[in-house]
Amino acid sequence: MTPNIFLTSDEHFGHTRILTYCAQTRLYSSIEEMNEDIIKNHNTFVKDNDIVYHLGDFCLGEKYVKEHLARLNG
Repeated sequence: MTPNIFLTSDEHFGHTRILTYCAQTRLYSSIEEMNEDIIKNHNTFVKDNDIVYHLGDFCLGEKYVKEHLARLNG
């Protein structure tokens, strides 16, 4: 089966202040809640064999790169 290709950006994993900067669209009580919701939504649409291009602002802090990429399909 041919993989789907997805483009995404501005997830901002681990970026606590994004909840303040984008308070009208990121309606979360904590950064952990936001991170989990983004992962859940991503994995709802993206399957393991799909290709995903993360175009920027993936996370704030190196520790989130491996941790969150490992949990994302694609």
